[in-house]
Amino acid sequence: MSATFKQLIKKIDGNKGAKCFYPVRMDTYGKGCQFGCRYCYSCNILSKWGLWQKPLPVDIKAVEHLFYTIFETDKKHRFRELLESRKRIRLGGMCDVFMTQEKSLGITKKFLTLLGKYAIPYLIITKSDLIATPEYMGVLRKDLANIQFTVSSMNNSLVSKIEPGAPEPKRRLKAMQTLREHGFDSNLRVAPIILDIDGYFDFKAFGLMLKYTPRTAIIEFLRISNFIHGRIRNLDKSIYPKFHANYWFVDPDLKFKICKEIKDVCTYHGIDFSTCDEETQFYEKSRQLWSNPDNCCNIDEKGWK
Repeated sequence: MSATFKQLIKKIDGNKGAKCFYPVRMDTYGKGCQFGCRYCYSCNILSKWGLWQKPLPVDIKAVEHLFYTIFETDKKHRFRELLESRKRIRLGGMCDVFMTQEKSLGITKKFLTLLGKYAIPYLIITKSDLIATPEYMGVLRKDLANIQFTVSSMNNSLVSKIEPGAPEPKRRLKAMQTLREHGFDSNLRVAPIILDIDGYFDFKAFGLMLKYTPRTAIIEFLRISNFIHGRIRNLDKSIYPKFHANYWFVDPDLKFKICKEIKDVCTYHGIDFSTCDEETQFYEKSRQLWSNPDNCCNIDEKGWK
């Protein structure tokens, strides 16, 4: 494709990939993200190999050629079966596809146009309100798009420190609400939940998020690696006692207790609930809390399972 991407399409493997309903991602930028989130798992992984630097765009001409080859010719291609199946593709897996430079480059806009042209459904995970502008709503397809807005906190002071390049939380929430009002499947992703030193979750702030009327609230707790340790908070083993796959995880019983209470808040507001977690013990137990036990993103389809 280019020096930026060894390949455009990548499938998540390992423990996380085995649990994710949408393990196939196609990102429009790589090797970095302008939002600079201090807990970023992509930064954690790619920094080890010196691959997390300045964000660079995908070669959109190469992408257009890929789609043309698969959908307009009979030539053999290793991605033909995957794309022709029209399973949902995830955008925003390694970086935010609506980061600041998208305003001038428009790579994601061109990519969304391609997905729409060939009727490929997609899941977008973003911290940006750019997607809710008329320019981008004009290329989003309501029958294909599922959008999740990531918000870690309503505390602007905290967010400015841990997500220094991202729009403030209220801008994201208003964008989520705008898309809902225009008929798009727009949802809230509270991720990562960063518990305070006493393991406390701010339910009042969460209730304020729900006033922006997402269809679903998806919860993901912070997991801590050696890279993240110290960038966000110190490791308290009474809260993070479980080590698995190079990460420390919040105690499964504590997570389940908090999630039950969060679901009660969602039910009160008439909003669906789900969780996102790769730790096996919690994943299996929390599934009983999902509004859609067959799909943790609460999308009405079979997905990759």
